[in-house]
Amino acid sequence: SYTFPPTGVVAEAWVEIERSVLLPYSPQDIFDLIEAAEHYPQFLPWCTGVTILERSDDWVAARLDFTYLKLRFGFQTRNPKRRPEWLRVQLVEGPFKHFRGDWSLTPIGRSGCRVSITITFEVADGYFDSLAAPAVNSVTRAMVDAFVKRADATLTMLDPAQGAASAVAQ
Repeated sequence: SYTFPPTGVVAEAWVEIERSVLLPYSPQDIFDLIEAAEHYPQFLPWCTGVTILERSDDWVAARLDFTYLKLRFGFQTRNPKRRPEWLRVQLVEGPFKHFRGDWSLTPIGRSGCRVSITITFEVADGYFDSLAAPAVNSVTRAMVDAFVKRADATLTMLDPAQGAASAVAQ
């Protein structure tokens, strides 16, 4: 089993950020938007590059590069996933001692889904320390907002009335 934070790590050094939003889109569409990291530089603030290293039905691995306040950093992740329910961002390499992001998508009848993300991290020692917590907090808030805007611009809203009408017609 996996303990988070790992045994022996001082929990006070960890930062946890949670965001949740209700969206009028299918969990499948939102999952696909989240999983398609190669498109992040088109809409995520501060994301300057993404390279997909591996993709399967069970995993997606990527290298992501960011610039924030003139500080450039990147990290590599290997992320287990279960479409359209969840995707877990797991750090392979980067400026954190520990980093994990958990996306979960919960259907809400025919009216859309709840999208939640929890990011838990501990920064590595060094000059990045003082900027990391505020930067990750700011980036996470902006990131969720950017995903919502991208969904609004690219996805088709669910129509609960059409869903009910087609259910009655069957």
